[in-house]
Amino acid sequence: MIYGMFVILFITLVMMAITIASMSIMLTYELLCHQNYDWWWPSFLLGASGGIYMFIYSAYYMIMHQDMSLLSSDFIYFLTMTMVSSCFGYMSGAISVLASYQFVERIY
Repeated sequence: MIYGMFVILFITLVMMAITIASMSIMLTYELLCHQNYDWWWPSFLLGASGGIYMFIYSAYYMIMHQDMSLLSSDFIYFLTMTMVSSCFGYMSGAISVLASYQFVERIY
């Protein structure tokens, strides 16, 4: 029973990576069609936007829904969510840049 949770989590991770890679390839193709060869940073920002969204939503959730009375618990929550969302953003950005790089290498 416990292994099923990790299988579902892994399948979700693979589907997320495929989605990010596909979107990044489409963005890179559009940039290259318009003769804009600076595709590195837009590709990274496309992937990292998920981490940015996660950070904004966690701040919204902390302000609107959390009932923390101590300043230290707010700080710990904010610090933890900052680290989690930045790691997720870096991971997604790396997937995006690597997929775009492989695409550019194949078409040229």
